[in-house]
Amino acid sequence: METELERLIELTEKLTRDGYLKSQTNEWEYVLDSIPDCIYITNTNKYVRFINRKLQFHLGISDKEDAYTETCFSLLGNKECLNGSYKTEKELLECNEDSEIIFLSKLNGWFKSNVSPIYSKAGRLLGYICVLKEATERKMSEQFAMERQKMLDTIYVSVPAGIVVIKENDLMLKFVNNSLLNLTGYSEKDLLKSSVRKLFVSDLSADKTFNLINKKGYTKGSITIETVWKTKTGVKVDILINVIKTTGTYNIIFNAIDITAVNRE
Repeated sequence: METELERLIELTEKLTRDGYLKSQTNEWEYVLDSIPDCIYITNTNKYVRFINRKLQFHLGISDKEDAYTETCFSLLGNKECLNGSYKTEKELLECNEDSEIIFLSKLNGWFKSNVSPIYSKAGRLLGYICVLKEATERKMSEQFAMERQKMLDTIYVSVPAGIVVIKENDLMLKFVNNSLLNLTGYSEKDLLKSSVRKLFVSDLSADKTFNLINKKGYTKGSITIETVWKTKTGVKVDILINVIKTTGTYNIIFNAIDITAVNRE
């Protein structure tokens, strides 16, 4: 693709004052029409002077000329379609690197925009060429992942069992839910970035628990262990822990239930 764009730049001295290539039109349009991404070219005032076949298809127009009376903003339905505002080529290139996926209402999809200035051989700015890469599937996947994470966060926070997420390599606490805080009397600040050993009645009790976890392994997906924790005020609490090692990570999850009352019956 870089080769085609380099060839386009070589032809820019053929641009007329309104920014549209008049000579070698067939060859030039054939090259850009063969590119699978949406492409448009504007003059310095951001008026559209060319769209390729892919963009024409997305716009649903029968004649490309219908697009050449509009700015790129009105054509695509987003004021950020030319990567916002910039004053220099350096700012433009930095904008390309930092640009986010944007929704273009006229194309009814998400796209990644990359803009390059077009210069004449004499160094005069003639306009801009923009490549829009389709990113709808990627954006939907990201949104699904975010919604799923929000749902999981809600479950973790509201579930009545105490939940602890631990880094397996150093046993540091990464997450605790409200039920765990209520159970132990600690605040989130007290626990996060501390060792899970802080919850156990003693280091010996913690060692015994993790030795048992290592001995049983995770072949069945989860392990249930009974142990003793202590609250912030030093009160001993009998705890039933369901231990899960998350797939593809180095995290361990504890689901902790207070069974003190049951053990004392």
